[in-house]
Amino acid sequence: LLERLAALFPGGAPARAVLGSSGSDAVEVALKTAQLATGRAGVVAFEGAYHGLALGALDATFRPAFREPFAARLPQATVFARFGDAADAARAARDARVPIGAVLVEPIQGRGGERIPPDGFLVALRALCDREGWLLIADEVATGFGRTGRWFACEHEGVAPDLLCAGKGLAS
Repeated sequence: LLERLAALFPGGAPARAVLGSSGSDAVEVALKTAQLATGRAGVVAFEGAYHGLALGALDATFRPAFREPFAARLPQATVFARFGDAADAARAARDARVPIGAVLVEPIQGRGGERIPPDGFLVALRALCDREGWLLIADEVATGFGRTGRWFACEHEGVAPDLLCAGKGLAS
C-alpha cells in the first residue's frame, strides 16, 4: 500500500508515504516533517481552512469555533492569508511572529465553503515556496483519490507539492 501511494504522488518524483489514523494525523505528520526539513515552525494557511482538530492541525485551521476553546494550548505558529491570493500569502509570511517553513493549502476548500481558487493560485504558491525555501503542503484529505477528476486536485494545475496529506477517500 505504501509503495502504491508513493507511486501516485504528483510529479513522478521519488516519494515516501506514512500511514496514520486520520486526516488530522496526516496534517500533523506534514507539519512536523516541514519543521524538521526547514528548521522553521511557522506556517502560512488560509482563511476558511480546515485541517483537523489535533493541536498542530488546529493551529492551521481558520475557523474560530474550532480554535477558540483551545487557544491557550495552540502554538500560534500559523498566519492566515486570503484563500486564492498568493501575494497575500507572502504578505502574511512577512507578518509572522516565527519564521515560516511551510505553506499549507487545500487545493479546494471543503468546510470553508466548497471554494475553488482562481487558476494559477497553486502554481503561484509553488513559485513562492521555491523562492522562499518553504515547503508546499497540499491538504488533499477531502479532494484526493479522484474526487476532482484527477488523483489529486493539485494535478489540475500541474503542481507537485513537497508534502501531500490524504485521508477520507483512502480510508472510506
